Amino acid sequence: MSGASLRSGIFQAAFDCIAAIPASSCASLGEELDACFAALTACANPGTDALCDNVAAQCVSEGDDGFPLAACQSDLRSTNQAFRDAYAARFNAAADSACSEVHEGCYNNAVNTVVDS
Repeated sequence: MSGASLRSGIFQAAFDCIAAIPASSCASLGEELDACFAALTACANPGTDALCDNVAAQCVSEGDDGFPLAACQSDLRSTNQAFRDAYAARFNAAADSACSEVHEGCYNNAVNTVVDS
């Protein structure tokens, strides 16, 4: 199910990375796995960057500069358009939320929307 929220091909990259970890690395597997998944969010995603930039700009225009832009970009970088659409819909409906808190709610909404569909 979680693969439904990922960009095409990026999930396979994680599997390929994990498959390349030698069995002798079992003692430090956490570090190796973390490196595989960090690579998933390393590449820029113009859709993510635009969405997060727009949300941050909206917050600033309303006098709230507390939006976690870097967290938004990192968390959404590997997601697809359906996920970002659900994120944006929640943001647009969350007019009364503080920008420092809105990212978590929008992200959780997108996860639930994409998994439930």
